[in-house]
Amino acid sequence: MRPLPLHDLDMKLARQAADFFIEWSKKTQETDNPHTRAVPWKNDYERKYEMQMAYGAEIAVARLLGLDWNGLNTFKDKADVGDNVEVRWSRSNNLILRHYDRDGDVAFLVQGSSLSTLFLVGYYPVYLGRIDEYKLEDEETWFIPKDRLYDYMPYKEAVRPFLASLGARPT
Repeated sequence: MRPLPLHDLDMKLARQAADFFIEWSKKTQETDNPHTRAVPWKNDYERKYEMQMAYGAEIAVARLLGLDWNGLNTFKDKADVGDNVEVRWSRSNNLILRHYDRDGDVAFLVQGSSLSTLFLVGYYPVYLGRIDEYKLEDEETWFIPKDRLYDYMPYKEAVRPFLASLGARPT
């Protein structure tokens, strides 16, 4: 597991992104509790914490890879980082893939209990993770155990071609 240090400005950016997204959600979805979840947030504090961690994880992976963080409004049609990187912060021991994840993306699992203690657990190409062994019964969701994730990471100029090759399906 690789530490993902964030500078103070990056932590501030993650907090601002969480605040902005929560406010935007409330306004656009006309409810104070938008976005249904399998496990609902217990309270607003937990929601803000998890959003900060998710955005912090995205920013940290962008810094690690030397790629652009694509910001808030990527939704499901654009990668979180660069051209094909999805980032998941989770307490789970699994990288969770959903039906809406793009086949050509590479999903990264980040863990940590605060913005100053984030670490990269590993990554996996989305299309390789969609196999019966990882699929939840009766759901379009796949749980890839963290001991199955890749952790090799090339340096500098090799990152972009490496990520592109991971997202490319063999013909």
